[in-house]
Amino acid sequence: MKLRDKAVYATAALLYSGPLYSGLAGYGMETIPLFAAVFAVWLFAVRPGDWPRFAEDWKHPRTLAWPLLIIAVQIVVIAFCLAIGRAIGGLVGIRPPLPLAFTFLVSLLAIALARLLQRPDGALPRRVPGESLSIGAGVLDVGRPELPGKSAKAELVSQVLAAVAPKDGTSSARTALMPTVEQIERAGVARQVVEALDAVEPRSEVLTLQGLIALRPSVARDLGGSGLIDRTLERVIASGDGRLIEATAVAGVTLLTEAPDTARQFPPAARIDAAADALAASESGAARALGRLAQVLRQNGR
Repeated sequence: MKLRDKAVYATAALLYSGPLYSGLAGYGMETIPLFAAVFAVWLFAVRPGDWPRFAEDWKHPRTLAWPLLIIAVQIVVIAFCLAIGRAIGGLVGIRPPLPLAFTFLVSLLAIALARLLQRPDGALPRRVPGESLSIGAGVLDVGRPELPGKSAKAELVSQVLAAVAPKDGTSSARTALMPTVEQIERAGVARQVVEALDAVEPRSEVLTLQGLIALRPSVARDLGGSGLIDRTLERVIASGDGRLIEATAVAGVTLLTEAPDTARQFPPAARIDAAADALAASESGAARALGRLAQVLRQNGR
């Protein structure tokens, strides 16, 4: 873990100091709700992926269960810190006259520092659980289960795209993406990744990866009935990117040649012809590729 990431998680010392000082000053368990709110905000700052990020995600009980579990654990930690503080005060025989607001602000300072120390690009630290025993290791090793909703899909997309260097739909970029596509297919998560890509903004790199995965014969058969291949073609055509459209249409022809039974998952040939006509004047290569795709679709009864 980089020094900056260690510093982010080292702010937990300040976070836990708040309820510790509160207990030392003689405050009791009535302060738990106050500190629980602060702890929840700190966890949101250092692990934003644990929380629903879309309004509809809050409708899923399983999506809500994970944040509630986190907060429940934090309540136990807060109670422990308060008890330790009171125990220290009782053993040593001191009770410093610390205002409750001061102990609260100590924990709030942890949130401010965590935000200040985060990476400028907003990327989150990633590590293999158990690879080292260091500051923040325990926080990072707590893996959030896969949850329903858009936020789970968005997180999956971010993890996939983080490993993708090319940012356009050129042939060289598509070649560079192939190892990533093959790794996704070997891992058995191709459908989940295509669904996730289909749920986010149709940027060039998203559409390139979506087309490369969805139009592989072994994946396309698994996508039957989902409408994902149809939507992939529609999203690519709507992008207006001639090179991307041409490459995707060629991949579609290759798929239909190897797996004719997937033709029913494509848009109708008439729709492809209409797109080809619209591009004929500005993107002749893309128009020809779409025309060929429409021809193959007709041959397969589409």
